[in-house]
Amino acid sequence: MSFEAIASNLINEKVKEQNGQSFETLSQAIGQLNQSIELQSKISDIPYVFLRTNGQRLSTTGSAGDILVAGNPIPPGFMGTIEDFNVTFGTSGGTVELVILDANNQVINFLVMAITANQNGTGATVLQEGQKLGIRLNTSGSGLIGSLCTGKIKRTNVIVPTIAEAETRFIGGGF
Repeated sequence: MSFEAIASNLINEKVKEQNGQSFETLSQAIGQLNQSIELQSKISDIPYVFLRTNGQRLSTTGSAGDILVAGNPIPPGFMGTIEDFNVTFGTSGGTVELVILDANNQVINFLVMAITANQNGTGATVLQEGQKLGIRLNTSGSGLIGSLCTGKIKRTNVIVPTIAEAETRFIGGGF
């Protein structure tokens, strides 16, 4: 039951004896309040994990240019701000790069190049819908890598009512 329905039921009994116009005005005000709350929830920042290896360390064996890990894409109707990144990298040679990828895992931009050891930091890198973070092998070597990059996403299109709907559209071929 919505906030509007609950409030209307509670107030209905108290206002019945009064002028009908007062009740109508009150009902309209409650409806507008409910719409304002819904709109505010649509434009609030939402915590988001951009890239995660789930605590596992992955092998960096491969060829230069290989994408080792690709993160979650930004859902349609949203943009993301990466606030914290952590890359755990142990190697006996080789380097990796933290990159921005498009929906086809093609490199759009390099964020941190030539990572040879653990790297972490904060910032405000912005990703647009469909873009994602990735870790790319720069030079071959033998090592293990893990990562966790977090931040927030924000709705840019208030027509998309929920994250679940946006993800469904993305998974269903929205791009």
